[in-house]
Amino acid sequence: MSSDPAAPPADRRAQILDCAEAAFGECGFAGARIEDIATRAGLRRPSLLHHFRDKRTLYGAVVVRIVADLSARVADTDDDEGLARMERVVGEFVAFVAARPDAARILLRLLVDPIEVDGVATAVARLLETLQRAIDAGVARGENKPRDAAEVALALASTALVWVAARRAVADALGMDTLAAERVEALRSDLRQLARQLLGAVTASDAHALAPPGRARARRRS
Repeated sequence: MSSDPAAPPADRRAQILDCAEAAFGECGFAGARIEDIATRAGLRRPSLLHHFRDKRTLYGAVVVRIVADLSARVADTDDDEGLARMERVVGEFVAFVAARPDAARILLRLLVDPIEVDGVATAVARLLETLQRAIDAGVARGENKPRDAAEVALALASTALVWVAARRAVADALGMDTLAAERVEALRSDLRQLARQLLGAVTASDAHALAPPGRARARRRS
């Protein structure tokens, strides 16, 4: 991807981030070189450093954008209710990492070998807040039990990220494409089931016992 010299600064910045995401996804933080990212973007090194002062700053901007984009995607589930909201969050997460495998590789590396960069903690906190609201929505309806969002996120994310990031290795070893449409759908289904297990999702016969007192009385009257 080459950068359009006439593009507005915001568009040029986005082009650079696209190229950097691909480079960091393929090579990791240590392996990616500013010069190579600049070449991908159709820029010279000094021009890239005009937008991002060094590689760590660029890496941080890439990670923050990934998490912010993911947060925006799962935030669209706020209109759903109860456990259905959590299941849609899972579906949106799977769709996101399947569409952006380089982002998945970057996130997986951060889990294994964290690199401290500005802004990431705040972006992750916003994402976890969205996930916690989804969990709490199910609790309020008596459809699942309380659970800390960070624990749920770690269990779900580690599975999905390995699934996507290991595509090449799995293809070489097993001849299976983890990003084929049917495989992605299988992952989505499996993670929704895992989410239900993590949250102790209840059946209709159990819902009465978990419902708030007011809701339970209303059910008895009906």
